Amino acid sequence: MRIFALLLFVTLISCGSEDTTSSEILPEELIEEVIEEMAEESLEVYEDEESYDLSKIQFQGEYDGCLPEIDPTFLRWMEQDSLRHFFPWSYELMYMYTSTHLDSVSTKSITKRDTMYEMSPLVWEQYFEGGIKFGFEQYPEAGATGYISTPCTDKQNFIRILYPLMLDEENTWNEDSTEYGPDGAGCYYNFTRDSINSSLTVDWYCGC
Repeated sequence: MRIFALLLFVTLISCGSEDTTSSEILPEELIEEVIEEMAEESLEVYEDEESYDLSKIQFQGEYDGCLPEIDPTFLRWMEQDSLRHFFPWSYELMYMYTSTHLDSVSTKSITKRDTMYEMSPLVWEQYFEGGIKFGFEQYPEAGATGYISTPCTDKQNFIRILYPLMLDEENTWNEDSTEYGPDGAGCYYNFTRDSINSSLTVDWYCGC
């Protein structure tokens, strides 16, 4: 099953691993296996509107102070593109995950709006429980950038949790697993550590 393959990836990559700052490389062979399993799987598509109950997944994921595990129902809705039942098309997948799995401690702080459409924020940020901060910039003709800063210091666990949200068969990892992206158009992800407390941030750019 597609969801089972993702959970298998999560289990295998986390077993027996320790966080380091030098050689944290994800097993490419395992990633390829996950992609193959997902490509072969056909998912059940809900036709009953009552099947989409956001309260079933809100703030239900296990949370160990880094990032919450992705709820299996959220994964299923994500792969079926059913999350659009809850969010506008302008919402980014990383924000859908963050806002459903973590309770916000602030509203969106909008620093810039689209001059043509005043109700559309271009640059904003929001704080969530656990010291997690989400920021986003969207420019219709140039793409979008975003970031999630966290107190998490375990890089392998950090990537393991976020990986299903980033998964793209066109993307590849660099040697030290600090960058994940395609050769051309698409989404590029960059993982960095704070120089003082080693906390992790993922930032990304999606565009041409």
